[in-house]
Amino acid sequence: MYDLYAPLQDILLRQALVPSLNVIWGWMQHLEFGQEFPPYIEVHPSVRLARAGPGKGVYQWELAILARELLAVAPINESRTDLRSWKEFSDTLNGLKNLDNAISQRYEKLFRERIFFEMFRIAHQQFWWQRTMRLDSDVTRYLKIFGQPALDGILQAHVGLSARALYTVGLSAAGHFLESSELPLPTSFSLTGVSGEQVAYFLRSYSLDLDELRTRCAACRSFDENFIYALNPLVEHPLVAYSVGAHARLMCPIPRYLIRRFTEGVYYDILNAPGFAAAFGTAYQAYVGDVLHAVSRRRSLTVLPEAEYYVGRDRKHSVDWIVSDSTGELFVECKAKRLRYDAKIALADLSALEQELDKLADFAVQIYRTLGDAIAGRYSHWSQSRRPIFPVVVTLEDWCVFGHAISAQIDARIRLAFQDRGLDVSMLERFPLTICSVAEFERMMALVVMKDVSTVMAAKVDRKRRLWLLHSALRDAFPAEYDATRYNLFPEALEAITG
Repeated sequence: MYDLYAPLQDILLRQALVPSLNVIWGWMQHLEFGQEFPPYIEVHPSVRLARAGPGKGVYQWELAILARELLAVAPINESRTDLRSWKEFSDTLNGLKNLDNAISQRYEKLFRERIFFEMFRIAHQQFWWQRTMRLDSDVTRYLKIFGQPALDGILQAHVGLSARALYTVGLSAAGHFLESSELPLPTSFSLTGVSGEQVAYFLRSYSLDLDELRTRCAACRSFDENFIYALNPLVEHPLVAYSVGAHARLMCPIPRYLIRRFTEGVYYDILNAPGFAAAFGTAYQAYVGDVLHAVSRRRSLTVLPEAEYYVGRDRKHSVDWIVSDSTGELFVECKAKRLRYDAKIALADLSALEQELDKLADFAVQIYRTLGDAIAGRYSHWSQSRRPIFPVVVTLEDWCVFGHAISAQIDARIRLAFQDRGLDVSMLERFPLTICSVAEFERMMALVVMKDVSTVMAAKVDRKRRLWLLHSALRDAFPAEYDATRYNLFPEALEAITG
């Protein structure tokens, strides 16, 4: 595939690296937040005036790939050209688009035969960028999770910062890089309750020397059908450390990666710490409960936590949360498991994805087994009424489970497990399952408060929308109300660190 890459490489070799990375930052800010382009970026008038979205012809995920390729190939020393020129920017971007098209043609048979899995890859690449970034909601979610005492202790032991210090510095750093692409060192941040050493530690932890980052970007590329989807080292180290003469600086070409790094990315820093798995699962389950109690303040909902029950002498645990109103009941199971990256980009070899779908099917079987016990009268804290029941698996990360191909893979696994365990297959139709991310769940519950359980969930599980992603289904069913569900459920949590 190197022959396909050569034209783009030739274009990249003539671009000066640092000025071009600053252009990536400027475009990101324009596409993400509608900010005016910095004066040093030349933009064709038709593109400048075009509406945000497809009219621009430039997408955030393309810019992220360009940043990776610039770091891998572009010269550090000043070159005669860089991406500040509209011609150079458009030539480089079109070179990437042409490469993407050429890869599709080279692997046309594979892409055609596995088109639905290619759609799954596209979803994981693009949907995250398409979601409107809510710094307050995203930071609050992880502040509350990692701020749980057991996790906070693990965080301090393995990351070197408490949750409060991490998110105080993180918010300040994000605020700076959302306004400027670079930060001179040493920094002059002065933050209440956070030492200068802690600020420096944060910046060191999430930065990498330019030469080392270039080496990693060159090494991570996959010259095959996965080229566009290959892991970007900027995800792990979103801050680029370099010097101009004797002056040290940090650059953040993609601020969203920085925010991602100190929110959901912290998971990977402490994943292997002793006691992490149990503490993380408990903290995540508690967070979902906090969401339920927060929305129930706006409209009365009955919220029941997990409870023990017995089947014979066997002690079992109920579903994590039961939420009800006069119209219906939600059986909510919380799952913090992340989808492996190799599963997200699988195409030629689907084994990694198949293993992950096995786990997702296990989650589904678990909630149906406990629902069966509940209906059989075995729960000690709940008894069945005539209200409809809607099982929901809430994942911390968005697994992007939608469409016939992926849903069929999961459904086949669930049905096989039902047969092996003697479960009633009719439950799958009587109680259709919803799988969603916690970010979607937060907005769904805000909508439940406006409407009611039955109205919202019936709209999601009807034949038209059953295989849709939750946010797509709710936006389609409730277009007027859905926009009003975007608010921070826990403003007091941010106020505790921002004042």
